[in-house]
This record gives sequence, C-alpha cells and structure tokens, in this order.
Amino acid sequence: MNTFHTSLQVVKRGAELLCQHVLVGGESKKVEFTKEVLWLQGSESDLLFMHGGKDIKKLTTRNDFYGYLSSCEMDDEILGILKHYKIDQSSTIELVIRATVFLSPAIETAETIANNLRKPETYKSEYAYIPDDWRKESLSDDGKPYWPTLNREELLTRVVWSSKNSAEQNNKLLSDFREESKLPASQPSLAETVL
Repeated sequence: MNTFHTSLQVVKRGAELLCQHVLVGGESKKVEFTKEVLWLQGSESDLLFMHGGKDIKKLTTRNDFYGYLSSCEMDDEILGILKHYKIDQSSTIELVIRATVFLSPAIETAETIANNLRKPETYKSEYAYIPDDWRKESLSDDGKPYWPTLNREELLTRVVWSSKNSAEQNNKLLSDFREESKLPASQPSLAETVL
C-alpha cells in the first residue's frame, strides 16, 4: 500500500463497512469487509486574484506542511505578489487567501504502526492511503446503490485574508476562522495505544 507522512492529527476513527469488486471465475463479485478508517483534519488555502467578487485566477494552493492551519498564514510570498502587482486596498484586483478545513481518510497497516512506534516524537506520522478499489456502498437520490471511494470531506471554507481589508479586519477574519476550525480532541493511533 502507498503511504504518506503527515503532521495532521487523527480526529475521528471508526469501523467502516467497505466492499471490493473482485474477479472470481471470470465474474465480478462484491466482497464486503470492515476496516478501521482514520480521519485526519487538515487545511489547505488557495491564493486567488479576484475582481468584482469573482475568482479570476488561482495562483497556488498551500497545505499544512508546517502544522495545522499553517496553510493560511501570511508570508513573504504574498507580500511579494502585492508588491509586484502593486495591489493595495484601493486596487480593483483583489488578492485573497481562501482556506478550507477538511477530513481526509487513511488507514494504518502493520508497517505504518511499526514505523510510528520507532519514530522520534517530533517526526511526522505515517499512514496508508485507502486503495482506490475499496468502496463504500451509498444510495443515489433515486435510491439506486453506487460505490464511491472514500474521499475527503470538506468541513469549512472561508476567506481568511483580503488585500481589500485593513490589518485589523484580516486579523479578525483569521482569528474567527481559527476559532471555528479548532481541532477536536485527537484520537490515538494504534501505535499510540500500544505505548
């Protein structure tokens, strides 16, 4: 299984009834199984040019590489863009940071658990991606079953900074967003419960 390292916290875990379609004797069969799924809470932020309240260009998407909600921090990159394009509060072009908080599914394997037990406390934890062929049965609006993959769930999206705002307004936007997107109590990984 493909694995990844992250500083995101496990905020929810639980057994999920999943299925996998496999070939048996040349025919596709649905095999159901239960697997514990971890949900990691993170954020990402889009840096956008806007005009008249409409998106005109997404410059980049930033992630929580440096920790939860680090994606929406003001930095030298943003200051450089403001200076380069001569954007200020009176400009018709607006630069904004639009942040999204999400839950992302993952699983633990024997290998990731062993690696997490060996790693120093300051290192990022290792988890495994959920394979694309593991599906969760759902019902469409017309009541017919379908089998989507487990995907991330978006919890909250807000503009957390705008070149049209004063420093005080931007500080309030970011402060309100941080309060609204506080992490719930983290759930221990299997590696942590062994300790």
